[in-house]
Amino acid sequence: MRTLEFLEPAKQIRIARETMDIYAPIAHRLGMSVIKGELEDLSFRHLEPDAYFSLQKQLSDKAPFHQRFLEDVQNTIRTKLVENGIPAELEARVKGLYSLHRKIVRQARSLDQIYDLLAIRVVSDSDRNCYAAARRCPPHLAPRARAL
Repeated sequence: MRTLEFLEPAKQIRIARETMDIYAPIAHRLGMSVIKGELEDLSFRHLEPDAYFSLQKQLSDKAPFHQRFLEDVQNTIRTKLVENGIPAELEARVKGLYSLHRKIVRQARSLDQIYDLLAIRVVSDSDRNCYAAARRCPPHLAPRARAL
Protein backbone atom coordinates (compact mmCIF):
# COMPACT_ATOMS: atom_id res chain seq x y z
CA MET A 1 0.00 0.00 0.00
CA ARG A 2 2.86 2.40 0.71
CA THR A 3 4.14 2.02 -2.87
CA LEU A 4 0.76 2.00 -4.60
CA GLU A 5 1.42 5.36 -6.26
CA PHE A 6 3.86 3.71 -8.67
CA LEU A 7 1.19 1.46 -10.21
CA GLU A 8 -1.24 2.33 -12.96
CA PRO A 9 -4.42 4.10 -11.75
CA ALA A 10 -6.82 1.20 -12.38
CA LYS A 11 -4.63 -1.14 -10.34
CA GLN A 12 -4.31 1.46 -7.56
CA ILE A 13 -8.08 1.66 -7.20
CA ARG A 14 -8.55 -2.11 -7.31
CA ILE A 15 -5.92 -2.74 -4.62
CA ALA A 16 -7.11 0.18 -2.47
CA ARG A 17 -10.72 -1.09 -2.59
CA GLU A 18 -9.59 -4.62 -1.72
CA THR A 19 -7.53 -3.31 1.18
CA MET A 20 -10.42 -1.20 2.49
CA ASP A 21 -12.92 -4.07 2.19
CA ILE A 22 -10.79 -7.00 3.36
CA TYR A 23 -7.44 -6.22 4.98
CA ALA A 24 -8.35 -3.19 7.13
CA PRO A 25 -11.29 -5.07 8.76
CA ILE A 26 -9.05 -8.09 9.38
CA ALA A 27 -6.47 -5.83 11.07
CA HIS A 28 -9.27 -4.36 13.20
CA ARG A 29 -10.50 -7.79 14.28
CA LEU A 30 -6.96 -8.81 15.19
CA GLY A 31 -6.59 -5.74 17.43
CA MET A 32 -4.05 -4.07 15.14
CA SER A 33 -5.59 -0.60 15.21
CA VAL A 34 -2.44 1.24 14.09
CA ILE A 35 -2.15 -0.96 11.00
CA LYS A 36 -5.90 -0.71 10.36
CA GLY A 37 -5.69 3.08 10.47
CA GLU A 38 -2.73 3.20 8.12
CA LEU A 39 -4.40 0.82 5.65
CA GLU A 40 -7.58 2.89 5.69
CA ASP A 41 -5.71 6.17 5.21
CA LEU A 42 -3.61 4.78 2.36
CA SER A 43 -6.70 3.34 0.66
CA PHE A 44 -8.63 6.57 1.20
CA ARG A 45 -5.83 8.49 -0.54
CA HIS A 46 -6.35 6.51 -3.73
CA LEU A 47 -10.12 6.03 -3.60
CA GLU A 48 -11.05 9.65 -2.82
CA PRO A 49 -7.93 11.76 -3.53
CA ASP A 50 -9.70 15.16 -3.49
CA ALA A 51 -11.26 14.56 -0.07
CA TYR A 52 -8.02 13.03 1.24
CA PHE A 53 -5.75 15.93 0.23
CA SER A 54 -8.27 18.57 1.32
CA LEU A 55 -8.56 17.03 4.78
CA GLN A 56 -4.81 16.48 4.99
CA LYS A 57 -4.19 20.17 4.22
CA GLN A 58 -6.69 21.28 6.86
CA LEU A 59 -5.05 19.07 9.49
CA SER A 60 -1.49 20.01 8.56
CA ASP A 61 -2.38 23.70 8.96
CA LYS A 62 -3.44 22.96 12.55
CA ALA A 63 -0.69 20.42 13.33
CA PRO A 64 1.56 22.76 15.38
CA PHE A 65 -1.39 23.74 17.58
CA HIS A 66 -2.44 20.10 18.02
CA GLN A 67 1.11 19.07 18.90
CA ARG A 68 1.49 21.81 21.54
CA PHE A 69 -1.95 21.05 22.98
CA LEU A 70 -1.25 17.32 23.28
CA GLU A 71 2.12 17.98 24.92
CA ASP A 72 0.57 20.40 27.43
CA VAL A 73 -2.24 17.99 28.34
CA GLN A 74 0.18 15.05 28.63
CA ASN A 75 2.43 17.09 30.95
CA THR A 76 -0.56 18.04 33.12
CA ILE A 77 -1.75 14.44 33.37
CA ARG A 78 1.76 13.09 33.93
CA THR A 79 2.30 15.59 36.78
CA LYS A 80 -0.96 14.54 38.47
CA LEU A 81 -0.12 10.86 38.11
CA VAL A 82 3.34 11.29 39.60
CA GLU A 83 1.98 13.42 42.48
CA ASN A 84 -0.44 10.62 43.35
CA GLY A 85 2.01 7.74 42.80
CA ILE A 86 0.02 6.16 39.99
CA PRO A 87 2.16 4.21 37.51
CA ALA A 88 0.94 4.80 33.97
CA GLU A 89 2.00 5.39 30.40
CA LEU A 90 0.49 8.03 28.14
CA GLU A 91 -0.26 7.66 24.44
CA ALA A 92 -1.42 10.61 22.31
CA ARG A 93 -2.90 10.53 18.84
CA VAL A 94 -4.71 12.52 16.20
CA LYS A 95 -7.74 10.83 14.61
CA GLY A 96 -6.93 9.11 11.30
CA LEU A 97 -7.87 10.85 8.05
CA TYR A 98 -10.30 8.19 6.84
CA SER A 99 -11.99 7.89 10.24
CA LEU A 100 -12.28 11.66 10.37
CA HIS A 101 -13.68 11.81 6.82
CA ARG A 102 -16.29 9.16 7.65
CA LYS A 103 -17.39 11.10 10.72
CA ILE A 104 -17.60 14.40 8.82
CA VAL A 105 -19.72 12.79 6.08
CA ARG A 106 -21.90 10.75 8.46
CA GLN A 107 -22.65 13.71 10.73
CA ALA A 108 -22.69 16.35 7.94
CA ARG A 109 -20.26 18.57 9.88
CA SER A 110 -17.12 20.53 9.20
CA LEU A 111 -13.70 19.73 10.65
CA ASP A 112 -14.12 22.53 13.21
CA GLN A 113 -17.23 20.78 14.57
CA ILE A 114 -15.44 17.50 15.32
CA TYR A 115 -14.53 17.40 18.99
CA ASP A 116 -12.79 14.05 19.32
CA LEU A 117 -10.01 14.87 16.87
CA LEU A 118 -7.31 14.42 19.53
CA ALA A 119 -7.04 11.71 22.17
CA ILE A 120 -4.77 10.73 25.02
CA ARG A 121 -4.82 7.23 26.43
CA VAL A 122 -3.65 6.55 29.97
CA VAL A 123 -2.50 2.94 30.34
CA SER A 124 -1.99 1.62 33.85
CA ASP A 125 -1.10 -1.73 35.39
CA SER A 126 -4.33 -2.49 37.29
CA ASP A 127 -8.03 -1.70 37.50
CA ARG A 128 -7.47 0.17 40.73
CA ASN A 129 -4.79 2.42 39.21
CA CYS A 130 -6.92 2.91 36.11
CA TYR A 131 -9.83 4.34 38.09
CA ALA A 132 -7.51 6.26 40.41
CA ALA A 133 -5.93 7.91 37.35
CA ALA A 134 -9.36 8.92 36.06
CA ARG A 135 -10.23 10.51 39.42
CA ARG A 136 -6.91 12.39 39.66
CA CYS A 137 -6.94 13.91 36.16
CA PRO A 138 -8.20 17.48 35.86
CA PRO A 139 -11.99 17.47 35.32
CA HIS A 140 -11.86 19.60 32.16
CA LEU A 141 -9.96 16.79 30.42
CA ALA A 142 -13.04 14.54 30.71
CA PRO A 143 -11.28 11.24 31.42
CA ARG A 144 -13.07 7.97 30.83
CA ALA A 145 -11.68 4.99 32.70
CA ARG A 146 -11.99 1.54 31.23
CA ALA A 147 -10.26 -1.50 32.58
CA LEU A 148 -9.19 -3.94 29.90
